[in-house]
Amino acid sequence: MLNELVMIFIYNDSLTKLNLPNVQHIGDDFLSYNHSLTELNLPNVQQIDGGFLLNNKSLTKLNLPNAQQIGDFFLNNNRSLTELNLPNIQQVSDNFLKNNESLKSLELSNAQQIGNNFLYNNESLTELNLPNAQQIGDNFLKSNNSLTELNLPNAQQIGDNFLLVNNSLTKLNLPNVQQIGDSFLRYNKSLTELELPNVQQIDTWFLESNNSLTKLELPPEYDELKNELLGRAKNTTEKNINDKEKN
Repeated sequence: MLNELVMIFIYNDSLTKLNLPNVQHIGDDFLSYNHSLTELNLPNVQQIDGGFLLNNKSLTKLNLPNAQQIGDFFLNNNRSLTELNLPNIQQVSDNFLKNNESLKSLELSNAQQIGNNFLYNNESLTELNLPNAQQIGDNFLKSNNSLTELNLPNAQQIGDNFLLVNNSLTKLNLPNVQQIGDSFLRYNKSLTELELPNVQQIDTWFLESNNSLTKLELPPEYDELKNELLGRAKNTTEKNINDKEKN
């Protein structure tokens, strides 16, 4: 019984459908640069290594009901993907779905750790559910302009450039966040209120150029800084930045 696949089907432009019902482990770069693949069935795969389906332009739906581990560059540069099911993933590695422009909704109910560049440059995403995420890496949802609401009830640590240049975000819930990296929500023009009742560490460029922000709730130890932080949010000196790199 075949239960493991390694580096095959790379640069295959003719494959359109693939059914592998018994595979449990997939090695690096599986199906990368396969531009014609439209259907893929992997119902029992549990572990997927790096480069999976990298630069595949035609796949629109993917169901991985039993996947528990996924490597870096998972579905990176897949511009047609609209549906993805990963109900059992607990840890998301770096460059997950980076530069995927068609995905509108995503639920990762069991994910606890989110790596760097998560959904970076995904302009169509409007719904995201990460109820158990505790640690979030750098560049989380950077340059995503369609997301309007985000609830991260268990997030405790957030890396640099969190939601940088997301112009449509109006609601954000981070009740348990304690540590926030550089450039948090920098250049977000629609957010009007933000509550961070448990934050303990705020780094540079916090809320810089958030022109609509009028209410900011922080722990008592930040009372003297609150007005200064709100003033920074009104800073528009760099509003014409170009932060849409596609690499």
